[in-house]
Amino acid sequence: MVIAKKIKSFIIKRTVRSEEGLLKIAVGFLGTNKYKKAIELFTQVIEINPASAIAYGHRALALFKVLDVEAALKDVGRAIVLEPHYHDSWFTKGEIHRHRKEYGEAEECYKHADRLCPRSFYYLMGLVKATSAQKKYGDSIAYCNQILEQRPDDHMALHYRGLAFARMGKFQSAINDYLKLLEIGKQTAGNYNYIGFWYSEIGDFKRADNNLSVALQMNPKHPYALENMGRVCYLRGEYKRGLELVNRSLEIDPSNSHGYKNRALIYLKIGERQLAMEDLKKARGMGYAEDYDREVEALLQIEFGL
Repeated sequence: MVIAKKIKSFIIKRTVRSEEGLLKIAVGFLGTNKYKKAIELFTQVIEINPASAIAYGHRALALFKVLDVEAALKDVGRAIVLEPHYHDSWFTKGEIHRHRKEYGEAEECYKHADRLCPRSFYYLMGLVKATSAQKKYGDSIAYCNQILEQRPDDHMALHYRGLAFARMGKFQSAINDYLKLLEIGKQTAGNYNYIGFWYSEIGDFKRADNNLSVALQMNPKHPYALENMGRVCYLRGEYKRGLELVNRSLEIDPSNSHGYKNRALIYLKIGERQLAMEDLKKARGMGYAEDYDREVEALLQIEFGL
């Protein structure tokens, strides 16, 4: 009996110390978010087998999760050299580049992953996010369409496609995607806010008001719903009420360049040109053109010659 226990213990220890045994345990730690322990064990696997692409690829992911980004990029590069057809490594590399805001590089990595393992939801969603960040909205919509062919109610794909439609000025298509989000249970203040804003863009102020009111019922301090309700008031010529709402919005989120632009528009209507110029300069300094369009630059040029 004692001898049998010793033999069993020896077999277990030997298995754990083997490359395969360590790899299995390390993957388990990675799957349960115990990243530091996973890194230790993947390192042991690499010491046993320096040519283990799987160990390098998985360790890269674990390192990325603990935000050791440079080490993660080095590891995933090694994994790809060892095994260029390992699609998981290409995806991890894409995630790292996207984290570093290197969106073009991220897109190419996701494309590699998608070629090696076509129509994977994760790889397509990576492409959606990378192309959206580069304002390649047509491409983003195309990738969302591929996801929605497989998963018609996928809320992430509907969300990104709706935003892409809106950025292209296709507001009714954006509204339709977000109404679908409401249907599948994503009834959030943020979603009602978007729908309200887009209705205001097509001049349907009644539906804009209704949806923004719902957003504010759900969250009375939602800064963007307050701002957009203020914008609806501005478009209706209700400048005093609009100014009150935009002011409340900017008190909650003073970093919102879009809010300063909208307040500047109201100031221009009520003759407060100095205040309008100050707000437009703030919006420009916050990167309004990079985030949205060149409306602020145009206003500064047309109204103030700046």
